[in-house]
Amino acid sequence: MQSHFRLRRLLKRVASSLTVCALTLQLVVGAALTASAVQTSNISPEGHAILDQIETMTFKHDGMVVRFDTLEEIKEHIENGDEPWKSNFDKMKSNSLASLDYTPVPYEYPTAGIYGTDDQGHAQEQNDARAAYTHALMWALTGDSRYAEKSIEIMNAWSAVIKGHKGGNWALQAAWVGSVFPLAAEIIRCTYDGWEEAEIEQFKHMLSTAYLPELNNRKLYGNRELSAINALVAIGVFCDDRAAVYQGVYNWLDYVPAYYYIDEDNSNPVAPTYCLDNDDKPTKEEYLAMQSDIYPNPEDSWLNLPNNPFNLGEDRGVAEQSLESRFYNPGTFVEGICGETGRDLGHSEMAYAATVYTAEIML
Repeated sequence: MQSHFRLRRLLKRVASSLTVCALTLQLVVGAALTASAVQTSNISPEGHAILDQIETMTFKHDGMVVRFDTLEEIKEHIENGDEPWKSNFDKMKSNSLASLDYTPVPYEYPTAGIYGTDDQGHAQEQNDARAAYTHALMWALTGDSRYAEKSIEIMNAWSAVIKGHKGGNWALQAAWVGSVFPLAAEIIRCTYDGWEEAEIEQFKHMLSTAYLPELNNRKLYGNRELSAINALVAIGVFCDDRAAVYQGVYNWLDYVPAYYYIDEDNSNPVAPTYCLDNDDKPTKEEYLAMQSDIYPNPEDSWLNLPNNPFNLGEDRGVAEQSLESRFYNPGTFVEGICGETGRDLGHSEMAYAATVYTAEIML
C-alpha cells in the first residue's frame, strides 16, 4: 500500500518536472484532452501545460523503458562480472525466450476468453513478443548479431500474418502485446542496421492496424485500462504517432489520480473522466491533423478503422460505477490503496507496472 502512496506522490512530481522540460526540450511525451464538459478533469494545470506540446512535438528515440545509455552501463557491469547484473543476465540468457532456436508461431487472429480460457494463439503471441524483446536485449548486451536477427525474425513473422484479436480478452490482449513489441522494435531499429526498411514499415502497419484500432477510445478499468494506456504510448512513440500518444497520456493523467487513493482525496476520491464523451475532446479531424506527417492521406489512418469490428461486447466503463464498486468495496479508504487492492494484489501489480512503464516512456 505504501508503494501506491509513493507512486501518486511521484507522479505529481513527474508532471511538474515534465512541465518545465516540455518548454525547453523536444520530449517524448503525450498531450491531454481538456477538462470534461460534464465534470472537472483530473488533469492538473501543470499536466495541461505539458500536454499542449503534443500537436507539434518531435519524437526522440532513445530506448523507451530502458534507455540506450543505461543498457551500455548494464553491459559494462556484466562484462566486469558485477553483481547483481551478471547473475541476472545469466538467468535471462538461460531462459527459453532467449534461445536462438526459438520459433515464433503467428496467428491471424489470436483468440482467448477471460483469464485465457479457450486459448488459440493468445499465450503464443504474448510469449513471442516477450521473446522478441528478450532477444533485442540480448543483442544490446552482448553485441551478438544472432540475437538481433532472431528478434527481427519474430517481429517479421507476426507483422506478416496478424490482423487483429478475438475472444473475451481481445482488447486486453492487444494492450498486453502492444506494450511489449514496440520495446523490441525500438532497440533493433535504433541499434542494428540489419532490419530492412520495408520490414520496419510492415511492422508499423501491423501496430497501426491490428493493435491501435482495438485500443482506440476504449473505456476499460483498472489494470486493463492502464495496460491499454501503456500500449497506446509505446506504439505511438515507435510509430511517431502523436494521436496515439496524445490519447494514451491523456487517459493516464486523468485515471491515475482516480485509481490510486491518497489522504488528500478525503472521503471523496476523484472520479475518472477519460471515459466520458466530453464535448471538448479533440475531434477526429483534430486527431488526424496531429498525424499529417505520417498519414499524408488521412484515409490511411487507423482512426478510420473500426475499434470493435467483431462486436465483442461493450467496454466496462468506470464512470458508471459507484465509488465502492470502483475500489472493489474496500470498506475503509486507507492511503495507498488502489482501485484493485480490494480485488487482489496480482491485478494491482499489473496496474502498477503499466503505470510506471508509461511514466518511464514519457520521461
